[in-house]
Order: sequence, then C-alpha cells, then structure tokens
Amino acid sequence: MVFSWGTRAALVEGRLRAVSCRRKREFRCLPSSDLPSHRSILAAALAVFLIGGADRSASACGFEQRAEVGLVRQRPPPRAALVVGALGRKEVGGAIAWLRLVQLLGDPEYVRARYPHLEVWVARIVDLHPGLLGPFYFGVTLLIGDPARSATVDELLQIAEARAPEDFRFPMERGVLAYFGRFDALGAAAHFERAAKKPNAPEFIGALAGTLRRRGIACSSIASEAASVAQGDSVIGNRTIACVKHRIEAATVAARLNSDPDDSVEVLIKNGHLPSDVLISGVCWDVKAGTATPRPCR
Repeated sequence: MVFSWGTRAALVEGRLRAVSCRRKREFRCLPSSDLPSHRSILAAALAVFLIGGADRSASACGFEQRAEVGLVRQRPPPRAALVVGALGRKEVGGAIAWLRLVQLLGDPEYVRARYPHLEVWVARIVDLHPGLLGPFYFGVTLLIGDPARSATVDELLQIAEARAPEDFRFPMERGVLAYFGRFDALGAAAHFERAAKKPNAPEFIGALAGTLRRRGIACSSIASEAASVAQGDSVIGNRTIACVKHRIEAATVAARLNSDPDDSVEVLIKNGHLPSDVLISGVCWDVKAGTATPRPCR
C-alpha cells in the first residue's frame, strides 16, 4: 500500500502519541548535542520506515528515480517533501534524510556505483540540520579521491570547518584533497598548518605541513624556470624529476581513494587523476605499488 505524504505525516503523529509516554525512559541516555529530541528521533525513524517501504513508488515519496533503475539512482527527496514529512520541523527532516543515507552507504550496490548523488545528499542534510556533523565525516570523505567532484567536496568541507572550528579533521581533509586531488602542495600546506593549531591535533600534521610547503616552493620555482626558457629540456634535472615523481605518486593515492586502478601513468591520466602536461618529454615512468620510477623512453 502506498501512502501520500499527508497520510504518512498523520500516521507518524498518531504513532508518536501512542508510544511517547512509555518510551521516555529509553531516550534519557541519548546525547543532546548532535541529536534531536527523543520525539524527533522517533518521528524520523518512523518516517524513514514509511519512506523505505515505498521505494517502488518514486512519485509518492518524492525520490527522483525511475522504478526500473533501482536503489543506486536515488536522489535525496526534495527539501519541501522532507520538511512536510517531518511535520514542518527542518532538523527532523534532515535526520530523516541522514538515516536514509546511512542505509544507502551500507548497500553494496550503492558503493559499487561510486556513491551516486552523495554530495547532493550531504548538502541537503546539513542544510536542513546544521548541527549534524556525521554526514561530513562519513559522507564527504568518501569522495575525496573523485576528481570530478573535488570542487564540491572542498566546498562542503569548508562548510564543515566553519561549523566545527575546533575540529582538526576538516582542515586536514581539505589538505588531503588539495595535495592528492590537485597536487597543490602550498594550498595543502596552508590547510595542514591550520589543522595543526586545533585542539588535539596530532603532531605529524605540523611536520607534514612543513614538508609540503618546502616541496611546493621548490616545484613552483622549477615551473617558473621551465616557463622562462624556450626548451623545457634545459631545466630537466634531479629536482624536476623529483617533482614529477611526487605528482605521479600523489595521483596514485587519489586513484586508490576512488577505487580506480593506479598501475600506469596512462591509466592515471585517463581517469583524471594526473594531468598529461606534467610529464617530461623523453622520460617515461613505471608505477608499482604507489611508487613511480623514471626511465628513458624506448
């Protein structure tokens, strides 16, 4: 049986009245900082149950999908539908969507499909429920290795950092994205330096920031030298080779984060993890287990 959103809301409210008194004690142990009230949690759980039972009817629950494409094509419900389903409470609507996303993240088919629309889910959830940080921790970080979504991921991590300014993990994740996703060593160093100043930040973050800053300065100067001469070969040397090596090895990490193959430069370029213009004419590379080794081209 398929219920309309109005009927669902009525069912949720009626069930809520029936069980709220006898369930009060069970919710006293729940933390209040990152969760709605126990009534909100119960409403969200019931709404998710009702939504989940009607996956076959996209028009009834607001999912933008065709029935035949299955679970992996689901987008988040429209914002208005979530608010209506949560009886007008935006934060409860965000909790409903978050619980639904948790279901998707646990589905092997959704994982194999490379988390379709995951960034849209996260943006919808944190817009409705600004107090939730879980979608950032367990959603956005899954997309760090995807070159097609790196800009969106950085925007979401920027929002997360603003909402949790004392948490070192968000600027650290932005540093990971900057270095392994774009090989922006100086940008990554700035993020890691900011993370190192946060409470409880591990000591290695500050050391890593220093390494990346030195590497970024060296490779930037090499790029300037190469641009100032007519023949790129004139500046090929150990420093230039080292910078290309670092760039290729960073690309292999990004590929692994995205579950892409990383066993050749050609594959890394094809999948968008490595720009072709970083390579040096006459120098070829063997890539094995994340290590790039230069050799003369045959």
